[in-house]
Amino acid sequence: MKLREVERANDQLQRIDPEFYENVGEWLRELEDAYSKIREPFSREARLLEDEISSIREIVQNIFSTRLKKMVFQAALQAMSAELGTIFLTDGMVETEKKAYDSMVRDIIDFRFRQLTPILRSESLLPKDLSIDEVSERERPDSIQDNRNGGADMMLVRVLRGIPEFLGVDERQWRLGREDVVLLPRTNAQVLVNQGAAAEIKIKR
Repeated sequence: MKLREVERANDQLQRIDPEFYENVGEWLRELEDAYSKIREPFSREARLLEDEISSIREIVQNIFSTRLKKMVFQAALQAMSAELGTIFLTDGMVETEKKAYDSMVRDIIDFRFRQLTPILRSESLLPKDLSIDEVSERERPDSIQDNRNGGADMMLVRVLRGIPEFLGVDERQWRLGREDVVLLPRTNAQVLVNQGAAAEIKIKR
């Protein structure tokens, strides 16, 4: 399947047919049914069908694993930036993937809260501009000044890997590829830097 190569070659989650997994399952059942009706199990026809079934199973498992890794990475980014108002888009996922993704995000947020709450009670461990009462509050897009006006709270970063498309606190949709150099709202950029997905570029003055 060409999809396997395309999925592997791109950091972004690729759009697939909403019925992709169901269609592959039906295809496999038809092949297995045809195989079961072959009277000579060691015939050339039987071997070809057996190889085709084995190949399809391997390919669909590879596609699933590749997509799952991307979903886990995106879920971690979404969970770590939940209080900042960042929204990572799920348009490329089929319904079953979206349900699994939503569950992962909730589980990571819950785990992060339970694991870090006792530590974050110490305000010295919070960002300097954030108090303990503000941890769960979202920063609003209107708190980010337009970059053309100067003085915007932005961060220049180099992207280290493809980033799932997301809606930033500036209400822009961002789709970033590896090695992109871009000026992002600081709240969004900091999440990417913290997750090792981007590196801050500091300009000496």
